[in-house]
Amino acid sequence: MTPRELMDALCDCRSEWAGRREAIHEDALYYVSIAEFGHELFTALVEGEAGEWASRAFEVIERAFDSEETATLLVTGMFEPMQNDSYRRGPDDLVESRLGPRALRAWANLIEGWTGAGIRTVAQWRAKASSD
Repeated sequence: MTPRELMDALCDCRSEWAGRREAIHEDALYYVSIAEFGHELFTALVEGEAGEWASRAFEVIERAFDSEETATLLVTGMFEPMQNDSYRRGPDDLVESRLGPRALRAWANLIEGWTGAGIRTVAQWRAKASSD
């Protein structure tokens, strides 16, 4: 999967996103666009407004880990903003419980990279911050 294909697949998950497809490809600022999708996905989860489209988005995310290029786009473009959102609000496992195995491993690796060895979940991150 290429970054363009990943963005198309994500756009196909939600009608609100589909309308952005042309502008996303025209600007080719995939990191910016995927960060916006991540914030919107997280907000919908927190607010209880995520439906079947969110499940489809998480399926796309897991499939995108077949390619190093799209995996990097997801981790740095989508997961970083989502983790910042997750740390600040919502249940500990709001995102983690929806990720497939490869995406979850990348999510945990990113948290550990930012917070230190052995801190691999939002719950552990929050606990560490409250004990510091």
